[in-house]
Amino acid sequence: MQPSNRRSFLKQSAAAAVGAALGNLAGADQQAARPLPVVALEGTPLERGLTHGKKLKEPIHTLLKLWKADLAERYKMDAAAFVQRFVKQTDYPAAIKQWTPDLLDEVKGIAQGAGVDFETMFVFQLIDEYWVNGPGVAGEHCSAVAIGRRGDRPGFVAQNMDLEGFREGFQAILRIKTPDKPEALVLTCAGLIGLNGLNSRSVGICCNTLSQLAFARTGLPVACVVRGVLERGSDDAAVEFLRDVKHASGQNYLIGGPEKVHDFECSAGKVSRLNPSTEGAALLHTNHPLANDDYNADYRAALAKKEAGKRIENSATRLLALEKRLGKKDAALDLDVVKTTLAAKDSPEHPVCRAFKDKKVNFTFAATIMALGVKPELHVTAGPPDTQPYQRFTFDR
Repeated sequence: MQPSNRRSFLKQSAAAAVGAALGNLAGADQQAARPLPVVALEGTPLERGLTHGKKLKEPIHTLLKLWKADLAERYKMDAAAFVQRFVKQTDYPAAIKQWTPDLLDEVKGIAQGAGVDFETMFVFQLIDEYWVNGPGVAGEHCSAVAIGRRGDRPGFVAQNMDLEGFREGFQAILRIKTPDKPEALVLTCAGLIGLNGLNSRSVGICCNTLSQLAFARTGLPVACVVRGVLERGSDDAAVEFLRDVKHASGQNYLIGGPEKVHDFECSAGKVSRLNPSTEGAALLHTNHPLANDDYNADYRAALAKKEAGKRIENSATRLLALEKRLGKKDAALDLDVVKTTLAAKDSPEHPVCRAFKDKKVNFTFAATIMALGVKPELHVTAGPPDTQPYQRFTFDR
């Protein structure tokens, strides 16, 4: 989906060790934690959406104004007209009804609870989809890591989620409880059904936009894929779901479970598994495809003109930084190394961690580390991890 990334698990009690280590990792340059609002969602899909919309009504309206201003500037047309045209020229609800039907009602609930029309709230969910389809309708970000379990040390997936600057200050956590599905902790910003997350069965998902891959005006949007994965009771079931659905946008999905991790590059026409470069090494990804060659027409043209290298320079530079720090089989993959990596600025021009500059420039909206074990834990920063400390969230037993 669009914007970005992730990551000493020592011996003993996996989750407790993770929490204790993270609690001691605040650097001298870090600010006091800015508490993340947590919205508990229960009941029917419509009721969950109503709660979300009502609890975050004020920030939703403020963020929608900023979003509409960004749309108008980006696509040189009135935001309301863009929303109407986007809805008419795409058909994502069909796939949502097939694969994740509850989420349409949840979005309707958010719209009703916040007092916003449904079409606006629906298109607001489709970050990756309007990024790739927007130019046609109207006329770089994220780095991720996944490490499987090793002995007594749990596995994890982690990510820097990079988004547009106007979303700064609207970070939130959704705690979703439904009777027939695992409880989920979902990173989001006000009004969105989700960006990435972790469930109580120790299934975690992170994602990176792959704008070079084929996309479509039908299929399941990225936000719905994320929520669909988190409804699964095991990582194997999550992988099966990921393979079965038709994907609307080019995206890399890192899925972690209690025993192993998985990486898939998905496009409108293909799902390709990515394996680590060395057996036992971490899975690392940024924002260009490494396994999937189902490119869109624009990127194929860039390849033919030998201009593709310029397009992926930012992503390739960040991937190299991850590989130098975490890519060796025997790398010391403890929490200090992971945190340092997510906060890395090895390249001043293309850093892994991107500072907030202004509303028009992408920045690291949040860093997430998901500890996968008997007691899964989600650790999140409200902003760039070089200045914001991690906040820890767990599941009730």
